Order: sequence, then C-alpha cells, then structure tokens
Amino acid sequence: MKFRSAYIPFAMIGLFIATVLTTYLMSTLSGHEPFWLPTMSETGNKPPESCIFTLGLAGVSILLAVCVILQFLKISDLVSEHRFNARTLIANKVALAFGLIAALSMLFVASFQVGNVL
Repeated sequence: MKFRSAYIPFAMIGLFIATVLTTYLMSTLSGHEPFWLPTMSETGNKPPESCIFTLGLAGVSILLAVCVILQFLKISDLVSEHRFNARTLIANKVALAFGLIAALSMLFVASFQVGNVL
C-alpha cells in the first residue's frame, strides 16, 4: 500500500478535534470545568485530562510540522522546475519559518497547562 501525504492534514484535523472533544467531555463530566464554553486550555488543565490534552496536541503539532515541511518541499520543487522569481522562493522560506514557529508554539501550549505553571 502506497503512503499518501495528502491524508496527513486530515489526520491532523481529526486528532485535534478528537483531543479537544475528549478533554472537554472529561473535564465537564468530572466537574472540573463548567459545561458552558470553557476555554480549550482550561479543559486540559487538571489530571487526567491534562495527559490526554498534552499527548493529543503534541501529536497535532508534529503533524503540523510535517505538513509545513512537505508543503515547503513541494513548492521548492515547483519553483526550481518552472523557474519562478526569487520572491516566490523567499516567501516559501518565510512560510516555512512561520509554520514551524506555529507548530513549536502549539507544542508549548500542550506541554505547559494553565494551572501547572508557576
């Protein structure tokens, strides 16, 4: 069976939705958070939902980094093949940097819960 990289964004979105819904249900049903619209960080604040929150968002951040890198490589290949101008190559590198910063930021959000920092 051939691996298709087009499924990675769908896996990332599915894992994100599953993580948020799981931690929301766990935190509201256990009484840790109010039922009406707690923030995403609050639902992953207390154990045991903090473990699931950390694991799920760490997985999403890794998949996000993989998506960003694959998109960078695809656009780099198109730029070299069709000889686009230099601005396209610079914009591609800037998008790679911002995407990797976003993935790293999501990993930090997952790792440090609101109630467990200082």
